[in-house]
Amino acid sequence: MISVIIPTYQSQNTLSKCLESIFTQRDIEFEVIVVDDGSTDDTQSLLNQYRERLSVYSVEHRGAPTARNFGEKNAKGDTLFFCDSDVVLYADALKRLLSALQADPDAAYAYSAFDFNGRHMRGVKFSEYWLQRINYISTMTLIRRQDFPGFDTNLIRFQDWDLWLTLLEKGRRGIAVHDKLFYTQPRIGISSGRRPNSQDEQAIRVKHALPIPNAFQRFFWRIGFFLYQTIGFFSD
Repeated sequence: MISVIIPTYQSQNTLSKCLESIFTQRDIEFEVIVVDDGSTDDTQSLLNQYRERLSVYSVEHRGAPTARNFGEKNAKGDTLFFCDSDVVLYADALKRLLSALQADPDAAYAYSAFDFNGRHMRGVKFSEYWLQRINYISTMTLIRRQDFPGFDTNLIRFQDWDLWLTLLEKGRRGIAVHDKLFYTQPRIGISSGRRPNSQDEQAIRVKHALPIPNAFQRFFWRIGFFLYQTIGFFSD
């Protein structure tokens, strides 16, 4: 069974469409867990409409990583899908991800292409080299529960990248579904604070002993990754 875990904060404008897209998933067994991260809007009133179809937990506002970890502790499934409350899944999304994971016993997680705020993000073939340089795998990924190490609660941004890097250090990798399986709605994020992206990126690079690029290197990484995802150049 798949445990779909949704951390939500002030998401009354997007959560309903997200939930409806999950409930339309075909030919798959799943449960839905919503962790309300201290919302003060009408999120709880909205969730009352779905009480018979999901489990709801309310926690003190501490940010998305803590909410996701709390959801995992209360999950029943042997696979986990962490779904942001602004996401809309296509009807076969969970089935496609599970099929990819089942077809590759050595993979710890399955990820896909998606649209982020109207921008298409490719489902790029897994690459250790590029994962250590560029954050290209979404949070909306199906993970074997036995491999899940937990999200780093000290990070406000890029918690997904940190998760994949942690798994990489344990010798675990992902498998890509190249088709688009979801898109995002415009919303206010769940993160509990604001700080420059560079702070969390730097912290992750230090944590995982990754190269810290200057502007020149970053430019050439972007060109190299573009070539890798489009025509397969600069692969491992």
